[in-house]
Amino acid sequence: MRVKKTSLLGSVVCWGVLLLTAPVRAGGPLIFNEADGQPVRWVAFDEQNRQIFRAVFFVESGPLGAIPNQVAAKAARDAFATWSQVPTAALRIDDLEVVAPDAIAPFKKDISAADFAAVQCDALGDPFPAANLECELIRACVNQPNLKNCPSPVIFDSDGAIFDLLLGDSGRDTLGFSGPVLALRPDPPPPPLSSPPLPPPLSILQSFAFLNGRFFDNDPNNSSGLDDPTGDRFLPGTLTHEFGHFLGLAHSVANGNVVAFNPALTRVNTAGGRTLDAPRSVDALVSVPLERVETMFPSALLDENQRSFTNSLEVDDRATLSSFYPCTAQARAAGSPCTQDFSASTGTIGGRVFIQNAARPAQGVVVVARRVNDPNNPDSALTDAVSQLTGNTFAPLRCFGIVAFDGDGDGNPDNNGDGSLDPNNPTRFGLFGACSTPTRGISAECLGQIRNLTFLDRKAFADISLLSCGFTLGFGFTTPRPIPSAAENVYQLTGLPPGEYIVQALQPIIGAFSSPVRSRFGPSTQIVSDDNVSTVFFPNPQTGEFYNGPPTGCGASGTACGNETGDRKDNPFAFTPIKVTGGGPAVENIDIFLNTSDSLEALLSDPGLDYCGLGDVDADGTVSENDIRAVAVAKAAFDKKGTLNKRADINADGQITFLDVDIVTDLVSIPQAPIALGQNEGEIPREIAPFDAICAAAKQGGCRIQAPQRTIGADGKPSANLCNFAASVGCQVVGCQ
Repeated sequence: MRVKKTSLLGSVVCWGVLLLTAPVRAGGPLIFNEADGQPVRWVAFDEQNRQIFRAVFFVESGPLGAIPNQVAAKAARDAFATWSQVPTAALRIDDLEVVAPDAIAPFKKDISAADFAAVQCDALGDPFPAANLECELIRACVNQPNLKNCPSPVIFDSDGAIFDLLLGDSGRDTLGFSGPVLALRPDPPPPPLSSPPLPPPLSILQSFAFLNGRFFDNDPNNSSGLDDPTGDRFLPGTLTHEFGHFLGLAHSVANGNVVAFNPALTRVNTAGGRTLDAPRSVDALVSVPLERVETMFPSALLDENQRSFTNSLEVDDRATLSSFYPCTAQARAAGSPCTQDFSASTGTIGGRVFIQNAARPAQGVVVVARRVNDPNNPDSALTDAVSQLTGNTFAPLRCFGIVAFDGDGDGNPDNNGDGSLDPNNPTRFGLFGACSTPTRGISAECLGQIRNLTFLDRKAFADISLLSCGFTLGFGFTTPRPIPSAAENVYQLTGLPPGEYIVQALQPIIGAFSSPVRSRFGPSTQIVSDDNVSTVFFPNPQTGEFYNGPPTGCGASGTACGNETGDRKDNPFAFTPIKVTGGGPAVENIDIFLNTSDSLEALLSDPGLDYCGLGDVDADGTVSENDIRAVAVAKAAFDKKGTLNKRADINADGQITFLDVDIVTDLVSIPQAPIALGQNEGEIPREIAPFDAICAAAKQGGCRIQAPQRTIGADGKPSANLCNFAASVGCQVVGCQ
């Protein structure tokens, strides 16, 4: 991200990337107004001075690898049409080659790496560093009457040289990247409005989209074994994904994360797992078919024919687009082709997520609402889903900068006095607690706070040249908000088709966060909080903790939540269906209280649920693969005779389904589902919590546990190290006695 303040315009590069592996933001904007959380989107005025949602693009003239320009350009226009035809979104997307050919004439060529030479750009007044092409595009935009029809290119990097130049080594694993590059500043105000007026403050004027020709050049060695030289396999999905960023959307994970857990699928990566079998799984919550993965999922998921299905928009994609560009009666009166009023045809579920109690907000939690059933399409159960991260657009005042940790604990990070940190002193960039006074230079407030910070028993030292108080501050658009704030842990799931929904809270299994208010020093499956010591680790990262309170919500006070509590007595797998009606009032206060702690010590001592009570389905005193078999047998009896085994009804919904099978395979430390269910394919390892916590919970509950499969040797016994650890904790592990 590069930013430059100017007298009228702010040049902002904010790119979304489709990688073989990629960061993610769930169901939200790529850029947002720090003061109020509103998305930065394409907004303009028509000839009658009516506000409309309008984006523009043009396609360059060169080939995409081995794909001729004519073929690649048609695929690009088709992908834009996919977004413009969402019936609940009032977004108009114009091809400048048709409506304003003069604006793009200087750029209709084969754009190459030579066009990205660094220059001092004076297109906005004071010179600032930019790529030559970027500078000329900005200049062309400024010269457009009323800043209309700013050239926004789709660039085919035929040989991958642009990706190498802009992204370095990571460019070789990047299919494409895209996003807004120019937005209006809110101050000082624009000159007196003419007819039509200038776009309003904080709206997108220009975007870029880049496609990496290495993946389309008929040479698999140039693209990690993936190649689409005809453009009929994953080019449509890549284009549609990148154009979502082009329009201001971030990544989302409603269905992609659960598909990635399907043992019959491999996420595409540079390690070579490239050939993917058709989805087949015994688990309901990981059996989402590949074609139902949202377009804005950040990683390339392909079937056995290396074909992507992410060019068809799913519920989460359509909901996010429509929330940015809602179809209304006013929009239709202004000429929008949209046909369904967004708010009248869909519903909303909103609430907050807390750690244990209402005094501890949990920001950065993925919340997903899944429709339980669709009368018109029974096969769509659990696949109609919308996701969002709590506090996704809350930009708080936090200390941020570079911090060095004193590895030897002597209080001096530079023992040899050479002006550089000693090799054993790691540095971290992140956000470190709250601050109250925004600063662009050195923040004395933050410096005093950081000096006393410890991480893994090492004193922290701040690089005072970078330590500031704020959120992004680099944008300089708006002012971050102080904390605490009610916005910090809020989610609002809009665009839900009418029906009944279950609501899950998940840790972000893949990816990062739009508002990185917590430093991320831990593994990607942890959110590290302000003190850089405590972590938030949610029980059962695959299935997630469900809302289990009253169907009408917890109440504004956040205390009257029925069975929804934040202690181990709450069954995190039990859920309450929430009824959503199109055009009806939002179902608010669906608040989730996580049965976990933000303390690392507590995490290792308690998974946050009655482990033995839920996991020991066959009541033999041991949580093992036999309990998976017991649930499978109970499910067969329920399907055939309606017989309900309450111990096997783990999610307490009054029936035994594959949801219960899914849950018990998480409760068993490392499941062996093929043995239990007669399948040939294996299950990937899944756990609800670290083995330390499972062991401690088993001791507390008085049951034995099965050792993780990876610790069992050729003799069929757990390793000595594991048995010694279990003995030190006091839990009983099968095979260790």
